[in-house]
Amino acid sequence: MRHVLQRLRRYAAPGLALAVMLAAAGPAATAPVYMGPPPQVGASPSGQQPGTPPAGQQPGAPPPADQAVPPSAPGSSTQAPVGPGAQAGQSDQPYTVQPGDVLQISVVGEPEVTGAVTVSPDGAIQMPLVGRIPAAGATLPQLTDRVTQALKTYIREPQVAITISQTATRQQFVYVLGQVGRPGAYQMQEGLTIAGAIAAAGGPTPSAELTHAFIMRKSQTIPIDLQSLLVDGNTQANAQVQPGDVIMVPQGRDRVLLMGAVARPGAYVINPGDRLVDLLSAAGGSAQGAQLKNVGIIRHTVQANTAAAPNKPTVTQVDLTKFYTKGDMTQNVELQAGDIVYVPERGQHPIWDSFLNTLGGLGWLVWFMH
Repeated sequence: MRHVLQRLRRYAAPGLALAVMLAAAGPAATAPVYMGPPPQVGASPSGQQPGTPPAGQQPGAPPPADQAVPPSAPGSSTQAPVGPGAQAGQSDQPYTVQPGDVLQISVVGEPEVTGAVTVSPDGAIQMPLVGRIPAAGATLPQLTDRVTQALKTYIREPQVAITISQTATRQQFVYVLGQVGRPGAYQMQEGLTIAGAIAAAGGPTPSAELTHAFIMRKSQTIPIDLQSLLVDGNTQANAQVQPGDVIMVPQGRDRVLLMGAVARPGAYVINPGDRLVDLLSAAGGSAQGAQLKNVGIIRHTVQANTAAAPNKPTVTQVDLTKFYTKGDMTQNVELQAGDIVYVPERGQHPIWDSFLNTLGGLGWLVWFMH
């Protein structure tokens, strides 16, 4: 027993002394470690790991003065503003204010000049105290500086922030040019088609070459067959147009219009020397019940158009039965550009004077109303 007590005294003394020393020193303190700035997206240019102090800097030391980031002042931004049409990270030009934009202007501690304003059609905004300020074409930082400078006359060190709460609706246009009733620019609507654009422009003129129309779209030239679309009713050719498209309807060759009791009435291109029977053959012949004894060819006479002698259309009546039964070539009339050929049905007795008055009142719109 005495031997055991001696061994306890021998080994307990150093342990007790160590415990007394630790108790006197208090709890262990953790050394301060500078964790560095918040990790950035992507790898650091130097390959340094997040949380590791820069080379030459001791743990626990504040960042060097040249690395300190000053606090952002109201109205300023450390990033390029991202406006409509741009995305963060793109190198596109910053958004510029346009007429119709709705801006939210905030001035710290000044509610009387804080609120939403709309950029007027002349490109300016109207604010209390300072009045009219030009805005169109300016970036948000530029406009913020303008408002800040204007408010300095009335407010000491104004702190201004401007954001876009709503962008103006940008009008977009499609252009229809060439042989149409009203060439020009037409506002783009969602779902606008080729036929819709042509109709808005008043439709093609009698001299239009429908089969050789085309769309100019940026660096492309896209052919379109308006004959198939407008005359034959091929809806598959009725594609949608895009903003900025230019639909060009060129001037066509000599054309005539065939109406009445025929297989395929419509507008037809003629070549020099083509005659009435050639036209009927191209249209698939006369329809059942056609009255071939009283075919009318309506033609504008070539003369001076004056008040005393107005340029009115004339009618040449043709009896095609004489051509088919007797070979009378005088009835197979040679056609001219602009002729309208009308084949009446059996039992009809056209009054050509009334027919001509109707054509004159419609302004020859019957070209495309068959």
